[in-house]
Amino acid sequence: MGQTPMTKPIDSPSPIDIVPDGVSPAALSKVIGDIYDCALEPSRWKQVMASLSAFTRSPTVALAITDLKTKSLNRLYDFGWSPEFFETYERLGHLNPVMFEARLRPVGDVIALSDVMCDDDFVQTRFYRECLMPFKQRDGIGVLGLRSGKRIAFVATTRTDDDPRFTGHDVRALALLAPHITRTLKISDAMELATLRSQALETTLDQLAAGVVLIGRDQRIVHMNRAAERFVRRAAAVRVTNNRLVPIDRAAGDELHRALGQATTSDGQHNDAAVSIALPDPGGRERLIATVLSLERGHRQDLMAPVAARTAIFLQELQATAIVPGTAFGRLYGLTPSELRVAVAL
Repeated sequence: MGQTPMTKPIDSPSPIDIVPDGVSPAALSKVIGDIYDCALEPSRWKQVMASLSAFTRSPTVALAITDLKTKSLNRLYDFGWSPEFFETYERLGHLNPVMFEARLRPVGDVIALSDVMCDDDFVQTRFYRECLMPFKQRDGIGVLGLRSGKRIAFVATTRTDDDPRFTGHDVRALALLAPHITRTLKISDAMELATLRSQALETTLDQLAAGVVLIGRDQRIVHMNRAAERFVRRAAAVRVTNNRLVPIDRAAGDELHRALGQATTSDGQHNDAAVSIALPDPGGRERLIATVLSLERGHRQDLMAPVAARTAIFLQELQATAIVPGTAFGRLYGLTPSELRVAVAL
């Protein structure tokens, strides 16, 4: 009854042109772009849920962000669900066997109900009988999108008794979106950002703990928040030269230059991707992770219009980063590819 779990490293998104049969590359690209719009305005997750419903052919989709301290829903974005269902889920959600499994899985995993429990056992559970069966819900797959010290986030797509069961094809399709969902949630969680208003952009950015550097068309800095300025003043991992952000490590500098170039290409091929880069300090005093996100589309572009920014670089100290992208982690600690595979597996 079980399927092999699909684990996707959060720093290795699948190429847009390598997709399962029946998945439209254009539709995939659009959903990915919509997901990254949520990094700067999480309220847009509501619209993304509708897009995920169409993409996964699931009538009901939800992103549930649970506070680990209170064990209660912190935020919920959904599509297709009734308010009555969530009233029931508030009482019985702690019995959800998929969420038990999710707490043990790496962030970015796609988890199918059939991975967790065989069908005969599942229909005997109280969670199914009292929470799902009254609403004709039967099958589901989801993505563990975030696990930080404060909260856990899970994206669930579900089907009813009348719908076909999820297959390995559906798991692979959702796995294409998993790395982008995790990156976006990680950025929002690090900044603890509810809504970013363009008319108060600089004031808002200065209140964030994460370093934010906004980059213009020529890769020159148009704005740095106070946290980013502190990283630059230390000059341990990054510095500013000719109004450009320059990593101290040469290899990291080459990676950042390539990432910025790809994020601002005119053909839009790379505009929806986010890239994580290790910024090591040769002196060993500071380890930073930089995430490069294009602002050249949709709502992100409108939001950043006041400062004419095309790309955002988010800087986080390693110890403040809840989930470290695998390749970037390996670069910081000088791991070989084999050593990195062992570390990620552990």
